[in-house]
Amino acid sequence: MIDWITCVVRADHDLADIDAGLFLMTGPGGEIERASERQLQVRGSHSASVVVRSHDPASDFGSHPVAGDSLYQSRERSRHYVWIDGNPAKWLQGHNLYGTDDPDMIRYFVLDILRRLRIKPVQSGITGDIQCRINRIDVTRSFRLDSDESVSINSCISVRSFR
Repeated sequence: MIDWITCVVRADHDLADIDAGLFLMTGPGGEIERASERQLQVRGSHSASVVVRSHDPASDFGSHPVAGDSLYQSRERSRHYVWIDGNPAKWLQGHNLYGTDDPDMIRYFVLDILRRLRIKPVQSGITGDIQCRINRIDVTRSFRLDSDESVSINSCISVRSFR
């Protein structure tokens, strides 16, 4: 089962679509040295939530050096990528006890989040594929063993190569 995913999807949008505010780092004299964009929590229909934010691949996940009073002026309003972090199984099913390892689930997960934010992904080709880079994916699998005694390091090693 695909249990967790962190991805960046190409989706042109305005900063206001995902503006959750900023974290500020100040120097000893109180001057603002850096500003990092906060993550926006998006709630699903099953009380599941994921976090999203605008993402600039050229920056360190939305962290910008800031000079003087130009805090908001230094932030580009037009954005091209959305960073998504969450549990697709829980988002789509309401639980993560069991689920699918079908890669299409990632597509449905991403599209549903963007739909809730009223952001359209950039699609390519005749098939309308979304442009998505997966940074992290956690996959889990459950196994039924005959007894507690059958659990050993050797069974874990053999399970690891199971397909």
